[in-house]
Amino acid sequence: MKNVIQKQVSEYNLIATAHHEAGHTICGLHNYWQVCNVEIFAPHYNEAYTYYADYDTSAGTNEIAKQFILFDLQATYAGLIAEKMYYKDISGSDVFPTHLRVGSRDDIKYISAQIRKYKLALPGKSTHLLKKQLQNAALNILTEHWDAVKLVAHKLYQKQKLTFDELQYILTRKAEHKEFWKDRFRKIKLIHAVPPPNEGEIKKIIK
Repeated sequence: MKNVIQKQVSEYNLIATAHHEAGHTICGLHNYWQVCNVEIFAPHYNEAYTYYADYDTSAGTNEIAKQFILFDLQATYAGLIAEKMYYKDISGSDVFPTHLRVGSRDDIKYISAQIRKYKLALPGKSTHLLKKQLQNAALNILTEHWDAVKLVAHKLYQKQKLTFDELQYILTRKAEHKEFWKDRFRKIKLIHAVPPPNEGEIKKIIK
């Protein structure tokens, strides 16, 4: 009986992990990040990662770089938010158990560190407000594209790894908002082209 319970817990964790990474993926793609691949690389331990193509955000004072830093933080929050949405889907409850937040600890630490590193907000109330704004932005994206999150989560559960091309195929052919995703992937490729477009061109693309 103990082994059966352990398998059930492991299965839930695997499905939740797939939704967590799908949240990062959909929010990242929505925010013009090129998701090279998303992978659950240790299924038994529910270890996973979403890999973005590099975008030079080292010049944090640069307007576009700052925008991509904020986009990144939204996508980082999106993992936990997607897990909460999945939990509500299957349980009907808005109360997300504390013990299920464990897998998002590193994400939360990363967000706080980035806000301090790039001086995005003053400590205290301003930082708290910025975090709420980032969370709300991510929530709005995932709510609008929840079907896409589920598509990616289901396929990730089956295959454990999805490439950029596979994500493009899934979203531009099977998602409810196919035309949106066709346009988004076109813009992602323009932004991450080699050589990259200049800042003015990127501004036009993301607006």
